[in-house]
Amino acid sequence: MLCTACKSEISEGASLCKECKTYQSKWRNWIPHDVSTSIAIITFILAGVSYIVQVASKQFEEWTARDQIQIAYLNSREWTSYLNSGDNEVILMQEELNCFGIGVSRGIYKRVAKSNFVAVEGDHSWGVNSRTLSKEQPDSNRELLFFDKGNLELKGLKELFKDLKTFPAMGAVTFFSTHDREQKKFVFDCVCIIVEDPTDHREKSQSASPPNNPVELTGK
Repeated sequence: MLCTACKSEISEGASLCKECKTYQSKWRNWIPHDVSTSIAIITFILAGVSYIVQVASKQFEEWTARDQIQIAYLNSREWTSYLNSGDNEVILMQEELNCFGIGVSRGIYKRVAKSNFVAVEGDHSWGVNSRTLSKEQPDSNRELLFFDKGNLELKGLKELFKDLKTFPAMGAVTFFSTHDREQKKFVFDCVCIIVEDPTDHREKSQSASPPNNPVELTGK
């Protein structure tokens, strides 16, 4: 019989031509008999599958990405620390603290990468005085000092002033999501105490009796 490709004489019923190495069954010729060619084809297929998986994985991460901010530390007289525990970079814009209907706010405008902390300095002009710690409401020469619920300085004040009154408060930080391109707000619970302006108190003490056990909170 003749080879279907080169027309050379081959044995009757032979499946492979010894001259041109062509299989006599056409479908067999689609399968490369060269090992290097086989490896190249398999490598190409695996590379294509890997690329598709990577693209699909990245797209899935984009769909499921979330923005999340956590309060790490709060002492409004010293500083506030926030943790970006979400999946994207965010821009913290403004912090708001509120108690007794009195709001305290300040601009932040800091970019925070994923898993990073950012610290915002507080107002260092306010102290704590035992005369004000038992007050039920702030007045004109007193302000509110805010703490996160697990704050160690607050714990120390409670041990120092047994009649210390704390009040439930609310905090919020506005941030811009670089993923959604939207402005969002993270809201958290905190506590506050009533504090007095040390400068105002010293002016009063010049014409009155000395202050009753003043305590100045030192910054970190």
